[in-house]
Amino acid sequence: MAIKVIAQRREVKLGKNPGKKFVMRPDLYIPIQEKKVFAEASTHSGISAGVIKAAWDAAGEVIRTWATEGHSVPLPGLGTMRFGLRSKSVADVNDVKTSGLRKSIWLLTLGWHRTCGCCPRCRKRSCC
Repeated sequence: MAIKVIAQRREVKLGKNPGKKFVMRPDLYIPIQEKKVFAEASTHSGISAGVIKAAWDAAGEVIRTWATEGHSVPLPGLGTMRFGLRSKSVADVNDVKTSGLRKSIWLLTLGWHRTCGCCPRCRKRSCC
């Protein structure tokens, strides 16, 4: 599995040598319509698109519930996903408030099989 990335020039303010540097970021595509996802999954699996949509909706509910409860949720073939926050730092614990939140993010930890054939989860070469 490969991810298409591009280099983007950004102002880096942290580290030993702050200044304009190139950073990697994913090349973003336009969103795919749900209908197309269900049709493609139906073609690959032999299951009707209606059944796949019902399972997709149910899985979405479970993933959303577990992720917002703080669990790291496995995504087959990709890795795990969890919810994260970015907030302002404060000196006193009593000053920690929701108004200090800068952004909420979804964190995806990729864990697919590497090209060498070694599974990162079980470290066996025969599992692939």
